[in-house]
Amino acid sequence: MNRLAWIVTGALLVLPAGCDRGAAPADPSSGSSTPDRSAEGPRGAGLNVLLITVDTTRADSFACYGHPEVRTPNIDRLASQGTLFEQCISSIPITLPSHTSMMTGSYQFVHGVRDNGFFYVAQENVTLAEQFKELGYTTEALVAAPVLDAKYGLDQGFDYYDQMGTALWVEQLQAKQAERARENEASDAPEMPAPVAEDDEDFEYLYRPAADMLEIILPRLEGVRDKPFFMWTHFFDPHLPDLSPPEFREQYSDQYFAEIAYFDHYLGKLLDKLDELNLTEKTLVILTSDHGESRGQHGEHTHSYFIYDATQRVPLIMRLPGKVPAGARVATQVRLIDLAPTVRELVGLPETPQNQGVSLWPVLDDPLRDLELSAYADTLTGQFSFGFAPLRFVRDGGWKYVHSPDPELYNVAEDDLELVNLIRSEPDRAAAMKAALRQLIAESPEPPAGRASSQAVDSIDLARLEALGYISSGDEEITAAFAEGSELDHFEPVGENPRKHLELIELNVITMGAINKQDFPVAEQMCRRLLELDPDNPQHLKRLGDVILAQERHEEALETFRRALALAPQDKNIRSVLGPIGWILLRQGDNEEALEHFRLAQKNNPEEFRPYLGSAAIHLAEEDYAAAAAAYESAAERIPFDPFTWVRMAMAYKFAGDLEKAEERLRYVLEREPQMTEARLQLGNVLERAGREAEATEQFEQAAREADEPGRAYRLLGVLHSNQRDHEAARDAFEQAIAADPDNADGHYNLGTTQIRLSRPDEAIESFRRATEINPAFGQAWYGLARTLQNNGRIAESIPPARQAVVLLPTSASAYRVLADSLEATGDPAGAIATLQAGAEAGVRAPLLLNDLAWRLATAARDDLRRPREALQLALESLEKSGQQKRNALDTVAAAYAAVGQFQEAVLAVRQAIVLAEQAGLDAQAARMRSRLELYQREQAYRVSE
Repeated sequence: MNRLAWIVTGALLVLPAGCDRGAAPADPSSGSSTPDRSAEGPRGAGLNVLLITVDTTRADSFACYGHPEVRTPNIDRLASQGTLFEQCISSIPITLPSHTSMMTGSYQFVHGVRDNGFFYVAQENVTLAEQFKELGYTTEALVAAPVLDAKYGLDQGFDYYDQMGTALWVEQLQAKQAERARENEASDAPEMPAPVAEDDEDFEYLYRPAADMLEIILPRLEGVRDKPFFMWTHFFDPHLPDLSPPEFREQYSDQYFAEIAYFDHYLGKLLDKLDELNLTEKTLVILTSDHGESRGQHGEHTHSYFIYDATQRVPLIMRLPGKVPAGARVATQVRLIDLAPTVRELVGLPETPQNQGVSLWPVLDDPLRDLELSAYADTLTGQFSFGFAPLRFVRDGGWKYVHSPDPELYNVAEDDLELVNLIRSEPDRAAAMKAALRQLIAESPEPPAGRASSQAVDSIDLARLEALGYISSGDEEITAAFAEGSELDHFEPVGENPRKHLELIELNVITMGAINKQDFPVAEQMCRRLLELDPDNPQHLKRLGDVILAQERHEEALETFRRALALAPQDKNIRSVLGPIGWILLRQGDNEEALEHFRLAQKNNPEEFRPYLGSAAIHLAEEDYAAAAAAYESAAERIPFDPFTWVRMAMAYKFAGDLEKAEERLRYVLEREPQMTEARLQLGNVLERAGREAEATEQFEQAAREADEPGRAYRLLGVLHSNQRDHEAARDAFEQAIAADPDNADGHYNLGTTQIRLSRPDEAIESFRRATEINPAFGQAWYGLARTLQNNGRIAESIPPARQAVVLLPTSASAYRVLADSLEATGDPAGAIATLQAGAEAGVRAPLLLNDLAWRLATAARDDLRRPREALQLALESLEKSGQQKRNALDTVAAAYAAVGQFQEAVLAVRQAIVLAEQAGLDAQAARMRSRLELYQREQAYRVSE
């Protein structure tokens, strides 16, 4: 009679001491859960242990477990050489806490890890790795997914912990940005960095596939071949998204099976390596999974929210030649928490106070033995994500009781799909199992660090978790409150049954799938349906804002983010929208409010780098270059080396005038990325500014040799030669730039300016004209064309390009003056005055423009064009602003005074102008001024001739 039958028939609602902890006596007459082997010592002192976990794998997905379609020859080989456990139960359908149970031998309410991301393995826990390390073993872990990053605490005790990690994820993201930067041409002016977008390329490497894992694992295995080791290798492939190669995809219509076959292929290579290194005979190999996958059963397509056997029954195979029976199958129920005590017994490690599992060596000695173990499982993901009730079960003697607001009872021995809920027809059994579940918790060891160990999570980690389908609120108040009290204090479920909200749960999964596929319209549709079902959930609003922003509807995204913040102003996850809000405000030109949001985002998550990039963008826009450099420094401290950020940092230092720091940053980039053309060009620019022209030339020339598209390098080299007045060398450089990049307007414009300096106006005209053809909005090129035509007597031709220059350069005094001069020269003095007047009214108050306008208004031959008093006012303003050009301004002031009849003032002004002209050696100008002086002395105004 099994324990459950004993409980029911005896009408007792408690289990014998010890059984509630799942520790069945090894011998019916003994009170010990594990045989006493102290006399004979450990079974395999000095033997190796290789733990292989493959994520999200159902027990029935392998051929050796009876699947009729999937082909798993290497898993089958392992099973034929070892022992297969038919009924192994995971304690939770979530990766991090399940692996923690394997490593500690305790349930999640004891080790404290209750979900992915927001919880961690507290140091008070004792893991297998720590025990092996104390025993002198080499301990190594190689994990495939970021949900197992070292930051979550499972690295404790491992000498080497190889992870994908935030660092690698961000490094890849930033490397792509750097590549984009290298492809784009940067000007000498500060550029505002774009917000980091989490697009399809940024999420293409969510985990390391099996092929990549083998490249890491095999060399590490070779490195430990001559010393005892405990090695944990983790594969993620059966987990969504499906990333198996085409050769596996083509074999199966169901891509879940393709992923299983893909893993099996590389497992074979790992087993072959053990053979090659002569490690097979002295290595206990354990193959298992953290949890399964629902695949549509009970309405759930993935995992986390429910605890049916689709996610809780996992494969377990052990192989150790000579010690583990070959080809054996074990029918009795076992648990993942039994792995740690089984391994401990093998090598002689002591049990820990928190241990709840039992050694499986008794059943390995006798595969037909029934250990009569109770299995516990729970999930609180629905509680963390939506505030639903937690779910728990106890599985015992072929029966399973699910404790929830609507309890369930299944005869899993006969109803393995859990289709028939017997809660009404078996009330006594249900009551007994509920009591057994409560007693199991009550008699469990004291949690070393409390029933839950929570921590903050940054926005990148949240994005990665969501990309892998894990959706939790991240509200620190929820997780902190959850840690209060004992597990029994939380035993009775509070909240609604997640089963009643299946549409809500599945919509979340569909939404994340659509986001990962960049199908934002579908994601938006799903988000809006989620809000219909759950209108006050800020998580849905946040995600809706994300997908709206991805579609570049910035105003709508801003409003949506603000609504989410209003609903949950203290929720750390929701507050992650502060950064995107800052970017939207920055895009709208509201720098002050944007900067405030970036500062709030920095406080919300000090380790997040993007708000610092946002602050840097604002400081650049406001020309506060020292502050921009400091912001880039802060961003760089929070991410792995990213050349793009470092180059922008150097540019900020350059504009701030700190050329030494700019050079240091750029040389650091080039040490790490010697082929980064942008960094080399910026270094050349810094060296040129520092007066080290020869070194700058070397950098530009090297960049031109190495760059795939050297046009920009040649242009900068040409500018350097121009600044050195080596116009022949400049012309050669600009011609090389055009040869490399013939459709770049800057190259033709630069060549045109050099041809002018070489007194080749006709060639300059053609160069400027070509620049305007390539880029019709290139105002400086239109101005250069107009000015060159004008200076070479082609006045009428200069007027159309001069008009274009005025339109495109509305703040350029020179553009207005060129047009005015050409109009005057072609007999349109009214047009000339109107052009200069338009410039002044548009806010162009440059002294030369004001002087030209004042001169024409004071001296016009036509009476209808003269406006003497306005001329005097403009002339005096020009004089005040003139600086070193006071002689011209004084000459115009004199003409204006004469025009209004103030001849004494006119005489004084023009005499000062004559002195300045003579001092400058401008005898011809001085002579013209003396002739006007004679007019003013005769009290006559000066007029230009018709």
